[in-house]
Amino acid sequence: MPTLVQQRFRPQPRQQAYITSPADITVFGGARGGGKTYGSLGDFWLHAELHGPNAKGLMLRKTREDLKDTVAIATVLYGNAAMWKSHDGNYFDFSNGARLYMAYLENERDAEHYQGWSLTRIYPEEITQFLSLTGILKLLATLR
Repeated sequence: MPTLVQQRFRPQPRQQAYITSPADITVFGGARGGGKTYGSLGDFWLHAELHGPNAKGLMLRKTREDLKDTVAIATVLYGNAAMWKSHDGNYFDFSNGARLYMAYLENERDAEHYQGWSLTRIYPEEITQFLSLTGILKLLATLR
């Protein structure tokens, strides 16, 4: 694990199992405060360290309001390793060129905004809030 990541993110056992899962699709469930958001943010950070500018992630919440807390958590976790760019597209810009976009998916049509994107990770947070998985499944086509 790269040094800066190791200093700021120390995965708990369930987070470590999530991060090291060999499956193409991994679901990390649990109660509030179980470390799901930190696990996803940490997973992307490790991915970003390995793949640099080729690492392009998308973290989704159901509403724009739900994103605020996730952005605040990520800002503290990433510190100066990634800068928050809210005016240029709502993403964390890592010093090595990796990007983690933060977006909302209120309905299935919102997934169409990402047609043609080349992503390496997708994190639909609080997946049980989505009435349908159709939009999320459409986004799987953006993974490269």
